[in-house]
Formats: sequence, structure tokens, C-alpha cells
Amino acid sequence: MNLPDRTVLLSTGQEVAIAKLFPGLPFALIFLRHSGCIFCREQIQLLNDALDLPIAFVTLSSAEESQRLKDATRSPHTFISDPQHHLYLHFGLQRASIGQLFGPSVVKRGFAVIKSGTKGGFLPTTDPIQLGGAFVIDAEGKVTWSRKAKDASDNVTPEDLRKLLCLPVA
Repeated sequence: MNLPDRTVLLSTGQEVAIAKLFPGLPFALIFLRHSGCIFCREQIQLLNDALDLPIAFVTLSSAEESQRLKDATRSPHTFISDPQHHLYLHFGLQRASIGQLFGPSVVKRGFAVIKSGTKGGFLPTTDPIQLGGAFVIDAEGKVTWSRKAKDASDNVTPEDLRKLLCLPVA
């Protein structure tokens, strides 16, 4: 699978060709569920200190709501607004079953995330059952690795991304 040849809307309101986000570099696209999702906020926080990682988060939200999420989580990374689901569909990301949203392991992990201090956001204004995922794209635009979320709590670590992007592990 290749990166689609399309223009995307950033949370800043700027439109840019997706291939021009990180020209000449491999990068990761991290697809979030919705702005209020506690696991999505945890995912952003996990990657906040990974300033060396070329990452773009993809949201289903408007550019304005994506920017509010970026600001609320103090993320240094790029946010792409995809309210029409174009990128989610291109990358084959699925909608969740009840078990993938509220299964015992998801609920247990949700309590652990809350206990760690991560707070959920506002109620979702987008599709609350959309699952996320992570994809690594090489410098030529080819997807070299993919991880479609198995449930709402499935996040990728900075260490995994560093290895996949061939960067030194901190």
C-alpha cells in the first residue's frame, strides 16, 4: 500500500500534500479515535517527549477541534484533520465492536490509564466507534509497517516507532 496522493488539512488550517509533511524522511501516521478518547490522549502523551520522531496524528475532527486537542495535550507533533474519513478508509481502519470498546481488558486498561493521571476530554463530536491505528511510511511513500488497533486501548510506543523508523532507541 502507498500513501495516497492527496492534500490534507492540518489543525492550523493549512492545506498541504501529505507526501510533503516530512519530505525525504520516513514518518509515522498515528490515527486517533476521537478527541475525548482517554486512550488517544494517552497515545499523544506517550509520544509528546519523542521530539525526534516524525509523527503526524490523524483525527476525525475539524481543524479547529484538532487544534484544541493538540493544545490540550501540549503535543509538539503535526495534527491532520480528516472529518470525511478519507485517510481512515484509505488505510482500511475499521469501526469497533462492543467488545473492542468495552471488553474486560479495555475497561481494565481504562481504569489503569485514569489512575496514571491521564484525563479524557470532552464528549466525542465524531464517530465514537472508529478504531485507530499506526502506519510507518518510507521516504518514497510506501507503507512499510502497519498496526490496525485491535481495540480502543491499542497504542504504539515511542520505542517501537524509533525501531521502525530506524532511529536510535533512547
